Amino acid sequence: MNLMTYIIFFTLVVFITVKVGWTFYVNGEHFICDLIPEDVELAQSINKILLVGYYLLNIGFATTFISMWDTVLTIQDLISSISSKAGFIILGLGIMHYTNIAMLHFYKKYRTRIINKN
Repeated sequence: MNLMTYIIFFTLVVFITVKVGWTFYVNGEHFICDLIPEDVELAQSINKILLVGYYLLNIGFATTFISMWDTVLTIQDLISSISSKAGFIILGLGIMHYTNIAMLHFYKKYRTRIINKN
């Protein structure tokens, strides 16, 4: 039963991570290009590096998270384990997203202030 739980969980987490990561990648390129308008190629490279880092961090965390599970004996345990662990990962993704957006916002304010001084 544990193996089935791990497979379902890992498939779900990888799907969510790839779907959300690709959405961030496609839509986030505009934000990064806005931060570095003088070098679009650099902005695109940064966006690609962020995507790879996002994938590595989230899939690595999910893989490590599996080792912390108790034994799953029933279908109820399976559903409970998958929902609580997937919910925790999704919550972490949301926190990471808003942290990145805040960092981009503050960087843009800082950059605008520096440019306006010169």
